[in-house]
Amino acid sequence: MAERYDIVEALTTILINQGAIKDSERTPIETAFRDRGQSQFEDFLLEEGIITKEQLLGALATFYEVPALDVEGEFFDHHLVTMFPKDVMLRNLFIPYQRDGDVLICIAANPNNPALLEIIGRFVSYDIAFMVGIPHHITDEVKEFYERSLTDFPREDEVHDSDDDETDLHVTVIEEDEA
Repeated sequence: MAERYDIVEALTTILINQGAIKDSERTPIETAFRDRGQSQFEDFLLEEGIITKEQLLGALATFYEVPALDVEGEFFDHHLVTMFPKDVMLRNLFIPYQRDGDVLICIAANPNNPALLEIIGRFVSYDIAFMVGIPHHITDEVKEFYERSLTDFPREDEVHDSDDDETDLHVTVIEEDEA
């Protein structure tokens, strides 16, 4: 519980130093989020319009000392993403972003999570570098990637729309009582 509060306190200080929130807002914000998670804190700040997405990403980059990336609407390489089970990415709040030689760059909600390197290392042998992203945006992008993947297959009527192709495939359905 104290670790969660420390993150909220540190992010609040960074946001005050950036001029994103007023110092007078520190106590009410920190009190309200003393027993809640970092994700709830970040979501609240964004949803209430207290700070912008860019301000939050800047604060996260400062806190974690890694570059930040807004993952919303970002294109993710199919091969890289499918190297990891969906539930592993959702549970650990990360998504692979791009490969640079032998380095796989992942966007993570908590790039300082010491278990994350081991978890990612179970699936790939690349060196891992991190960027930070907003937790619920990472979750949304992972879910959207898999939803898009399922709907990207051509419809049955699009598979074969040419009448002049000599390799027509005909399927006969056999009813149970005919078998």
